[in-house]
Amino acid sequence: MFWFKSCQKCKGDLYESRDSFGPFVTCVQCGRYFAGTVSEPQEIDENVFIPEQVRRRKPRRKAA
Repeated sequence: MFWFKSCQKCKGDLYESRDSFGPFVTCVQCGRYFAGTVSEPQEIDENVFIPEQVRRRKPRRKAA
């Protein structure tokens, strides 16, 4: 199965395959590898929110 433009790293195409260890998904463009099973989280409180720290770029220096 293919997922077009779904890689979170490079926005490349993902494809699903299977080997002796089980199913896995790989990006065609960058080679990022996802293995294991994906399931819904079961014991997460919906009211808990932890904001991510925002990183800001330093402004570029202008040429003299």
